[in-house]
Amino acid sequence: MRVLAAVYGPFVQNACAKANTWLTVVVAVGRYMVICRPLQARYLVSVTATRLAICAAFLIAVLIELPTLWTFTVVTFVCPTSDGSATSRYYVLEHGLLTADSRLKMMFDVLSISLGFLVPVGVLVFCNCCLICSLKQSNHMARLYRVSSSKLCQKHLLPKESHF
Repeated sequence: MRVLAAVYGPFVQNACAKANTWLTVVVAVGRYMVICRPLQARYLVSVTATRLAICAAFLIAVLIELPTLWTFTVVTFVCPTSDGSATSRYYVLEHGLLTADSRLKMMFDVLSISLGFLVPVGVLVFCNCCLICSLKQSNHMARLYRVSSSKLCQKHLLPKESHF
C-alpha cells in the first residue's frame, strides 16, 4: 500500500491541485463572458458548455501531471523462503525515466509550471482586469445618469422623488 501511495500519491495530489486551478479559470472566464461579452456569452455559457469546461479542466490537469507517473518504477523481487517451501515478494522503488533523464525532467518542469501556473494566472489576471474596468465604466455611467437626471428634474421643476 505504501508503494502505491509513493508512486501514485504525487500524481493524484498535483492533478487535483491543477484541476482546482483550472476550474477557477473556468469560473473566471464564465464571469468575464457574461459581464464583458454578453452577446457571445449567450452561446458559450450553458449547462453543456459548463460540463465540457469542467471535463476539460480535469483532463488538462491529468495530462499535465501524467509524467509524474514516470518518477518511480516498482521492481518486484520474488525470493524463496529459507525452507524453500514458499516465496516472498518484495517491492522496491527505483528511479524512473523522468528522474533518470535530466533534460526530460527539465522539459516536464517547464511544461508543468507553464500550463499549471503561468497560463491560468495570466487568464485570471486578464479576466479580472476586464471585470474591474467594466465595473468602473458602469459606476461612471451610473454617476453621469444621476447627475443628468437631477439636472433634468431641476430644469423642469419636478420633485426628485417622481423620476425613475
